[in-house]
Amino acid sequence: MQFNIPPSVPSSVQTESHMPIPNVTQQMIYSNINDTNLRLQRLEHIMNDKLSKLDLLDMFAEKFEKFENHISKMSNEIDDIRNAQQKHSQIISKQENHHHNIEDRQYPREINDRRKKLIPKMKEFKRQRLHAKLVYDKLLVDEVYNPEAHREPPPTIPGQPLPNNGGD
Repeated sequence: MQFNIPPSVPSSVQTESHMPIPNVTQQMIYSNINDTNLRLQRLEHIMNDKLSKLDLLDMFAEKFEKFENHISKMSNEIDDIRNAQQKHSQIISKQENHHHNIEDRQYPREINDRRKKLIPKMKEFKRQRLHAKLVYDKLLVDEVYNPEAHREPPPTIPGQPLPNNGGD
């Protein structure tokens, strides 16, 4: 096994006549090195510009990813709301009188009894798409409610004038 050893490089460049290279040639070499360094610096500057643009692209990619995540979360929330709304509509459709309860109102017992008797009839009119509502103990169907026309007169005290009679 034999290794070829490259010839040794002399510390100064010499010609075939073993004479040192004149200074002009060294200046040319230094000039070429300086040109090469300038080119490398320009190339480095161009590469840095391209890398900074890539960094911007990475930043935009991160922002778009966050945006997509927010959109998907919003889509999930909308689906959840839609599902809850469907569940509520099914519950409401099963509960026929979900908004016609009158237990929380305070009427005298006899008025409340009359109202309870009118509720099934009112529901029947509403199913027929008629405008029906209970006013006190009266069922009004397709009629504009005029509270003055349907109000019962207030109780009177003997010896006092009746209200709205012109002060007689």
